[in-house]
Amino acid sequence: DGTGQQTRRSDDESFFAPLLEDAGMELRTDGPWLMTTQAQVRTHLERALQYERSAQERFVAGLREHLDDPDRLKAALLPAKMAASGEAGAHALINTLLEVNVVQGELVGMLFEKVPEYFADEEEGGLMLDSVPRLVLNQLKWIEFVQPESKVTTKLIELIEVAPLHLKREALAALAEVALDSEHQEVVEALRQVLDNDSECTAAVLDAASNLSLDPDLAQALTDRVKDLLRTSPAHDLPVVVRYLIQSTPPDCAAETVQALRKEITFVSGAKGAKKGEKGGLRDGEMLTLDAVCSGLKFRKVLAKALLMEIKMVQVSSEHRPFDVWALVLLRSIGDDKAKAEVEKVFKGKIDKGLFAVSFIRESIQQHSDALKPYFAHFLAFADSFTRSSDYTVAAFGGRLYEVLFSVFSDDFSRSEIIHNVVAHTGSGSDSEVGAALDALLGLVHSHNSALRQCTIYVKTVLDYLSHLKHKHIRKLFTVLSELSVSTQVNGAGEDDARLDDDVHIHIRKLLSNPRLKHIQHGVIGAVSAVMALSSSTSGNPAQLSQEKDSMESSCSQRQRATHSRAGQAIALLDTLKAN
Repeated sequence: DGTGQQTRRSDDESFFAPLLEDAGMELRTDGPWLMTTQAQVRTHLERALQYERSAQERFVAGLREHLDDPDRLKAALLPAKMAASGEAGAHALINTLLEVNVVQGELVGMLFEKVPEYFADEEEGGLMLDSVPRLVLNQLKWIEFVQPESKVTTKLIELIEVAPLHLKREALAALAEVALDSEHQEVVEALRQVLDNDSECTAAVLDAASNLSLDPDLAQALTDRVKDLLRTSPAHDLPVVVRYLIQSTPPDCAAETVQALRKEITFVSGAKGAKKGEKGGLRDGEMLTLDAVCSGLKFRKVLAKALLMEIKMVQVSSEHRPFDVWALVLLRSIGDDKAKAEVEKVFKGKIDKGLFAVSFIRESIQQHSDALKPYFAHFLAFADSFTRSSDYTVAAFGGRLYEVLFSVFSDDFSRSEIIHNVVAHTGSGSDSEVGAALDALLGLVHSHNSALRQCTIYVKTVLDYLSHLKHKHIRKLFTVLSELSVSTQVNGAGEDDARLDDDVHIHIRKLLSNPRLKHIQHGVIGAVSAVMALSSSTSGNPAQLSQEKDSMESSCSQRQRATHSRAGQAIALLDTLKAN
């Protein structure tokens, strides 16, 4: 009857508590106290219970009665107090008993029976100390030796099927800690089912899989399933998927993995349900995904080489993907000097064969500037290397790449770095390099005039290299300076006033006044470029604009005739430029 059962329970607990006290752990009103060491408690209990089935049953029954009280259960899951100091810091009672082999299986069963009773009290983001299910899972993770008979793995898998989302993630993390080698096939099948049925647990599943030492066949089966996630995962899960694939791919499967990365990482699928700029959305997902690729390849050189080879082998421009451009930049960022040279060689080969068009580069990075910003220096290094090439096609591409970078990376620091680089090229003495750099400035003065005007002071320094430039280069330079310096201002009457910048005007006049023919010719080129810039200006007072042009043309002609007996050559140059 009920009275008999109550008496039996009291007898069981009266057996449990004293035996535990004899072992070195007291159950006081404020929780368990450890009087000795955990190892001594475990050894004592093992000796006392190992050979007596009835003693085991009474001890377990007393333990069950003790844990039926919610307050005692929680106290048993928290760190015990140490007798030496009186402070909490010792292993919890549950942790100590889980290390007792003859008790482990029964205790595991009790704990998994208790966990669902507390689902209703669970709050995601709450403190672990307030969550019995989380405390239980935490204790399971610290079992030193799991007995196969305890069936911890099976019970965890059962719990995963019914637990709330945040507890499911915690249970997945515990699964990787307690699973025995003989249970890996069961675990992998469970992980695959979670991947199929609950996309919100993708990160937790892959974290758990990463902590398992799987045999090659099981690892390959799981990897094949994860490859499918590259196409379907939302932006916030993609970094974990990529990291797992790179870390888990065996060397003989490197080609298949890099092919999957090239094919599926487009960031288009990450836009589903993600607003740009919000936490975990597309922008952060892109940045973290590229970081996962970069850090993964840094430690998996075999995959880095396979990826570079895969890109190198593409021989049709339409088969290239934006990821190829991103990958080349990432590979350059993690390589040593030799590896960087190899990456640049592949990139130049694509340019030389016409497989990479400037428009393709622009499209590849235009919408992903935030994610690619950490690699800006490597984009700049590519542009610098290409522009210095003796191959005019590659040098011209480098100049155009500077234009693209100026457009995509619009912060002041990046743009000033770009202009510094471009200006440095103009003093190299190489015809193709100087031409590509000045073409870049010409392109920017037409496409980003207002932004480039902020960098005029840097562009003017090219005048220091004037004596080393060819006429065709000088003409480009003065075209850039003239179009930048024809500024629109408001005069005293409130009307637009288009005129040449004083610095440029003065420099041209000084050149025209110089007795050396070479400088006169430079002045002529500058004057004609200024006149053309004034002519093309759509702002300003027409009468004043015409007066400015006439003044420059007259000054140009008069100063040549009065300066030097050899001015005929300069006059002929002027007439030629005016005719063109």
